[in-house]
Amino acid sequence: MKVAIPVWKNRVAPVFDTADRWLSISVTGDRWKIEQEVAFADSLPEMKVQELLQQKVEYLICGAIPYRYESFLKSTGCEVSSFIAGKPEDVIQALIDNNIGETSFLMPGCRQLKE
Repeated sequence: MKVAIPVWKNRVAPVFDTADRWLSISVTGDRWKIEQEVAFADSLPEMKVQELLQQKVEYLICGAIPYRYESFLKSTGCEVSSFIAGKPEDVIQALIDNNIGETSFLMPGCRQLKE
């Protein structure tokens, strides 16, 4: 599975719209590897979404993301975990361990992960 995490200062970017780069992570079973850090080619959120889809991202882990972009990604089959905070390494391990919805990974003020 190909996972994308928009990043800012070695953390999940708190706002998808303003992120200027993302990590491309491959996940196989219980193993993961950061393949590369990629600069978004465009600053417009619509183009960022298209870029992730063109790169065949199957799962997006991010902070706040406008509902219309999250909905669009989900409609294409890309899974999304939004309102997530933390270091990318910890967050990806939580995804593998099926613990990404734990309170410790939710952005402040978010009590439960959106379905």
